[in-house]
Amino acid sequence: MPARPCLFLPLLTALALLAPAALLAQPPNPWDYHVIVGSITLDGAALTQADTGISVAVVRADGSAYSPAAEDKDGLDANGDFRMNVPMGTAFPGQALEGEAAVVKMWRNGRAVWLEDSALLIGEGGGARRFDLSGLVNTPPNADAGLDLFATEGNTARLDGSGSQDPDGRIVEVLWTQTGGPAAVLDTPGVSSPAFAAPPVTGNAVLTFRLTVTDNEGAQDTEDVSVTVSENGITGFPAFVSTFLTATGVPMGVSVTGGSLTGLDALGGESVAGSGKPSQTPLGLVDLTVLGGAPGFTATVSLYLDSPAPAGWRWYKATARDGWRDVSALASYSAARDIVEFTWEDGGEGDDGPVDGRITDPLGPGFTPAAQAAASGGGGGGGGGGCFVDTLGAAGMQ
Repeated sequence: MPARPCLFLPLLTALALLAPAALLAQPPNPWDYHVIVGSITLDGAALTQADTGISVAVVRADGSAYSPAAEDKDGLDANGDFRMNVPMGTAFPGQALEGEAAVVKMWRNGRAVWLEDSALLIGEGGGARRFDLSGLVNTPPNADAGLDLFATEGNTARLDGSGSQDPDGRIVEVLWTQTGGPAAVLDTPGVSSPAFAAPPVTGNAVLTFRLTVTDNEGAQDTEDVSVTVSENGITGFPAFVSTFLTATGVPMGVSVTGGSLTGLDALGGESVAGSGKPSQTPLGLVDLTVLGGAPGFTATVSLYLDSPAPAGWRWYKATARDGWRDVSALASYSAARDIVEFTWEDGGEGDDGPVDGRITDPLGPGFTPAAQAAASGGGGGGGGGGCFVDTLGAAGMQ
């Protein structure tokens, strides 16, 4: 029988000849890389393999990362170099484009380290780019909460963190928090020197506050300060009322609903000039600051008097901008005329500031001798039950 031709060998030969062409026909790898390699000198000393907690990466100029991340995977090699592969191409959104601006970033124990002249262009220098950079370790800021303070209940106390500094950058955030003692409300916890009204105390009480400052690299420092609040010796008022002495030495109390009392100062009537000023200001002015939960809030301020208000008293708001304004029509007395209430709106009637979440209220009584004598002779003023139903505007006082 004649031999049959062998077809297997030619088939293998054909496959062998086609294999390189098939391989060449495969789509190219979508990942091309720009290799960034180099050393870093930190605080004048070259980093070595003995340094720990070091992370190095190349990121976009806006700080966003590439995908996959162009970060050093293995730490310093035997030559003292870091190596990062920046993915290049257009197949995926995380890749870099040739000529794109980038920057070498470094972190030490999770904290950013400033590197000098760390900007580069992707693709610059061909397939690889050498860098040798130097940097400084960020020095944390120094929080200075000031000296321990002493205050009397019913007076405004002010913390002082203005001595805080950052030796190699700037402080970008300040925050005060109370850590102990009777509760007090800071008017602006995010500023260097916030104020608060010293709360009612029995004997002496110590309030503690913590100042936290943050620098532009995210480093923080804290310091505590104490404020010893002393009892003012004023009695005869409810325990929840903040008591104080007016500028004329008369005891008075204040309470607030709908907000928090953060400032309480006694001013003399002579401290504010302007039109409309009465000839007599028996209590001077009570300068109140009330903090609300949100801009536009409404709060009620109750003033507790040590004796019933005379029938001839008018009530005034006084500022250097507006002079003395008679707000008696907005006052409500208790039946005994020893408590007077005002309801103020943030940014509205009764507030001497903008709509900013706080009400400032310099307020006090005044009269002219003739008007008080006329009102007393006419018997105007005061009856009613225990509710706040009597208003000065209805008392017949001129």
